[in-house]
Amino acid sequence: MSFIEKFNYNRNSITSGSALGFTGSPIYGASIQFEASNSSWRGSNYNEFIMANGINSIEANMSFSFQGNKENMKSILRRIENATTGEITGNTAFSGIEDCINFGESKNKVQINLDTGYYKNFSGSQVKSYNIKTVNDSVYELNVNLFNNRVSPILQNGMGFVADRTLPTSNLSFNKFDIVTGSTASANSNVFDNYFYLTKSRNANINPSAISGISTYTGIAEDSTRTFFWDPDQQTAVPISHQARINNFTRSFNQQLNISRNQNRIDQLVLMFTNRSEKESYSILHFLESHLGYRKFVYYYNGGLINENKVFYCPSWRHTFNYKDSNTIEATFVEIVNPIEPEF
Repeated sequence: MSFIEKFNYNRNSITSGSALGFTGSPIYGASIQFEASNSSWRGSNYNEFIMANGINSIEANMSFSFQGNKENMKSILRRIENATTGEITGNTAFSGIEDCINFGESKNKVQINLDTGYYKNFSGSQVKSYNIKTVNDSVYELNVNLFNNRVSPILQNGMGFVADRTLPTSNLSFNKFDIVTGSTASANSNVFDNYFYLTKSRNANINPSAISGISTYTGIAEDSTRTFFWDPDQQTAVPISHQARINNFTRSFNQQLNISRNQNRIDQLVLMFTNRSEKESYSILHFLESHLGYRKFVYYYNGGLINENKVFYCPSWRHTFNYKDSNTIEATFVEIVNPIEPEF
């Protein structure tokens, strides 16, 4: 055997020896970034028109780390390798089976689980990149970046990624941040308009007709709301930019023009929610995903400086698992400057 043959026996694999298997979840510090792919355009007075780019318009980008002994890491690494190799051409390469990581699935003695307090063990994640390093003589760390745009929240009633922990309106007891599901027959006709978020604890059932329509879209009824009512961290900047209104005349002065009644708009808000409990974090994540990255909602900005009642949509958000029962969520809100009252 030549030198080349001896050390080039398997170009697809960097692992060697046998592996004992692995069952577990990413360590704390893991994060998932959600990005919506939308088509939008602005008309006169910055009126924005927006729609989703298909039924798989939300992509999840995951940054996960795993720690364990050498054999554990070999097992996960071999599973990652299996998901990044396969047929080069033909239908097999696009079957959607071998080239994916399906959370909760045991394969080759490896099962990677998500925290089902927040998310389903969804299928169809693909590998972007990974690296492995030595923590000490007996502990190794594998860092993996994955993406998933095969899950469709649109087809799964706004819960493609997040777990379904919703409660019926007939329950006799609710806690703050619980999520109540109304029926399309008794509340709102659109299923995406039938998630209601408890603003405080309550020891009574909820009347579906009382929470339907505009009442919870813009306010609170039966201790329930469809507004974004969670309080962000205090250090939230409110950016106003007029750069787009400036005309730069060649070899002359610059002129700032008044081109719209809505030019003093809030273009974007970046809101941070740090050290939030599992229950509060789950309710925020459910709200954002069920609004599909483009559906509009009312956010009462509780700062006392600007008009409180404004309408936004959220095209991106990021969830970081700090440690048990502690999470950080960062969300980007885009203002709808001239909203139209929806029909229910």
